[in-house]
Amino acid sequence: MITVDDLSLQYSGAPLFSKVNLQFTPGNCYGIIGANGAGKSTFLRILTGELDSTNGSVTIDPTKRVSVLKQNQNAYDDYTVMDTVIMGNQRLYDCGKEKDAIYAKDEMTDEDGIRASELEEEFADLGGWEAESDASRILQGLGVGFTYTGSTYCATGWYPDKRGFASGLCMAFNGGSATFLAPLIVKLIGSIGIIVTLYIVGGAIIVIGICAAIGLKSAPVGYAPAGWKAKADDPKLAATQLESLTPGQAFRTRGYWHLFLGYGLFPTMYIICYPRFSVLISDAGYSLNAATIGVSIYSICNVIGRFGMGALIDKLGYRKVYTICGICSVASSLCLMFANSLAMFYIAYVLLAVGFGATNCCHPVAVQETYGSKYAGGIFGICMLGYMIICTFISPKISSALVKATGSYTASMVYAIIACIIAVIFYTTIPQPKRRTLAEVAAEEKAAQEKAAQA
Repeated sequence: MITVDDLSLQYSGAPLFSKVNLQFTPGNCYGIIGANGAGKSTFLRILTGELDSTNGSVTIDPTKRVSVLKQNQNAYDDYTVMDTVIMGNQRLYDCGKEKDAIYAKDEMTDEDGIRASELEEEFADLGGWEAESDASRILQGLGVGFTYTGSTYCATGWYPDKRGFASGLCMAFNGGSATFLAPLIVKLIGSIGIIVTLYIVGGAIIVIGICAAIGLKSAPVGYAPAGWKAKADDPKLAATQLESLTPGQAFRTRGYWHLFLGYGLFPTMYIICYPRFSVLISDAGYSLNAATIGVSIYSICNVIGRFGMGALIDKLGYRKVYTICGICSVASSLCLMFANSLAMFYIAYVLLAVGFGATNCCHPVAVQETYGSKYAGGIFGICMLGYMIICTFISPKISSALVKATGSYTASMVYAIIACIIAVIFYTTIPQPKRRTLAEVAAEEKAAQEKAAQA
């Protein structure tokens, strides 16, 4: 992606660094460490083309684009968080602002119209229409994984007989909190500013998180809740007496790749359809207010769907519920493709809310039924690599290319339907790896100890 070849820089004849050879490969995150004055910032300025080196070269993949945020964080105090992230690509940000300024004029001249057309073309080429959703995904990913994984996998470990409902309860609050707290946050930002609001919200999260974590611990190995009236041959009860595989062991099973592809392909429908609901409704001639109502409908149905589908998992199993989610998501895309009324758009909102939101209730159950509870959170983390690679990097590019090539969202939605169907096939055919019973593990450990004592 970025290759540094024999790079050197001198100031007044004195070398700051010399003969630097590096290769930055896709999919990795790099950090530059060094003492003050060692040349970290200078090296980054050379990488971004802001400063020329004395010798050597920096080669960047021509299909990639470098986005940079300046080191001085105070320079962004007057901007929203979303704008700050997008300003990593300064030209895209400037292009969008200039375009918005032209459209904000009461009267546009011919020159303004020509300039707006030029900016629209450049904005699209720079990926502007996906920039806000991309920035949103970056921000949403910060910290959410810790709270989601920790709370959900702890709760489902304590309720092996009602894992679906426990998962649905956690996910309903996880998704619903943003919906119900958003108006409060907006009012706070309007009255005291975004910086003070961030401090208040951040402080509240720390306090609530610490209080919620007091006394929180994972269920012991082999735990079965008191009063669980299960038959002797109940597979759920039997599963509690099997060993838990580690993330490393899970990674080497075929089931891991089923989960990897399920996590990566299924959300394609969401990342393509949800950010464009407002655009599609507006393009169909309906008001922005109608689109806003649709977003509210989505949020409410998302919470209800997580509750309901979570409980349904305990009755039908995660495979059947995941299939129902797939059917809802495909139906949502078809409604959008053939929508000829506002009601059809709203139905699409409801179907996607139930279809996509409820899959998050399936994940903890699928992982724990396949690999056990002890290391389920870690296994979920490595399975989410599928989401990171496919949904964050690959699918948005494919969708954008299809829209650009065809001039409509139809081909993009067809791609989402295909991805969803493939995800359901893989997710519902997760093979069960061989796991020893806890009694067998204990016997083998005892035998090994006795053998070691004799030696």
